[in-house]
Amino acid sequence: MKYLISILSLLSLSLALNADELDEKLLLAGKFVDGNPADALKFIESKAVESLQDSQLRNSLEEKIINSLGTANSRRGKDFLCRMLRIMGTRKSIPLMQKLLKDQEIGHMARYVLASMQYEEAGAALHQSLDTVQDKLKQGIIDSLGDIRYKKAVPDLIKLLDTASVSNNATRALGLIGGDNVGELLVPRLSKTTGKAYRCTVQALLRCAESYLEQGDKEKALSIYNHFTKSETDSYVILAGLSGVAKVNGE
Repeated sequence: MKYLISILSLLSLSLALNADELDEKLLLAGKFVDGNPADALKFIESKAVESLQDSQLRNSLEEKIINSLGTANSRRGKDFLCRMLRIMGTRKSIPLMQKLLKDQEIGHMARYVLASMQYEEAGAALHQSLDTVQDKLKQGIIDSLGDIRYKKAVPDLIKLLDTASVSNNATRALGLIGGDNVGELLVPRLSKTTGKAYRCTVQALLRCAESYLEQGDKEKALSIYNHFTKSETDSYVILAGLSGVAKVNGE
């Protein structure tokens, strides 16, 4: 019994020492600037990777990183801590990441964290932020909503098609997400847009057509390709349309 107690005591002491070391490294990480030794960052990153196989460590480390983000005072430090949550963050990190989406310094990194998560709540956090962030950050959030194919955002993305600062991002996202009526909504924009906006519309419609084909809806795909074949100015659009028609007809 005494032998067992001794082992447990040593184990508890070891865990305490490891916790103290981790706290010390996290404090250094929060102050990190270019030119500083990166030993603390390497240590934390190794723990983040290790935590993927250790739920207890993951739970503890995530809480500590969340707390450290509240006291971190360097942009590089905050950026690093967010990247660690991108590796091993869970639902527990979502509220803080949603709050940080409005941060001009690390809003983009918070977005990457949420977009990397497979939780419905993460997509919802990105979606909800469309009404709370400035246009510069909103562009990236729209891109991420498209990348994760967040269908619930489609109505709000459609509303943004006429907002000049984010219209191209909304067009791209809608093309990636697709849906029954997305192609029909984007087709009229072929005659209303020029330059980059026109190219974004073409690319989005091609994605929609491919999506329709994957779903077995040849009629909707063919409708888009037929619009392309009627292009009066761009040969690459006509060729894309003809290629699509051939794909649908098997010729």
